[in-house]
Amino acid sequence: MDLLLIILRLVHIFGAIYWAGTAFFLMFVFSPTVAKATEPERAILGKITANPMMVTSIAAAGGLTVLAGLILYFRYWLNSPDAMTSNAVKVFGIGGLAGIIALVIGGAFVGRLTKKLGELGHQAASAGGPPSAELRSQIGATMASLQQWSKINFVFIVIAVFCMAIARHVG
Repeated sequence: MDLLLIILRLVHIFGAIYWAGTAFFLMFVFSPTVAKATEPERAILGKITANPMMVTSIAAAGGLTVLAGLILYFRYWLNSPDAMTSNAVKVFGIGGLAGIIALVIGGAFVGRLTKKLGELGHQAASAGGPPSAELRSQIGATMASLQQWSKINFVFIVIAVFCMAIARHVG
């Protein structure tokens, strides 16, 4: 029994479930809810995304998923005589590359924009009245950019999950 392999697979699988699950929730449930919310409701919803634990936990799940996946990939690649010609290794590699791209997009764009949106929401909530037109404009532009990058990120997460799900079955 290879205990390290079991631990790596558990970290990889459960990290991916959390990472992809939160991406799905934020994309298809949370963002549409925020878009339909009134200004006071957005201030309350903004506290969720402004919570550093949320962004940190998603980043940690993505990072651990990719790290465990890289270790698993290279362990398999180094220990498999057919690694260079195996379709499974190629599909795992495509999925891993998609996961790495998603991690980079998540950190460089989605995480940064989520933090900025939280800060803008805090400014709006502490304004003592309706936010200024300029602040509303900044919030709108940040939300639009965040939604765009979230969609791109989600596509790469889906590609990674799809590849991981089918890799062992492509021969």
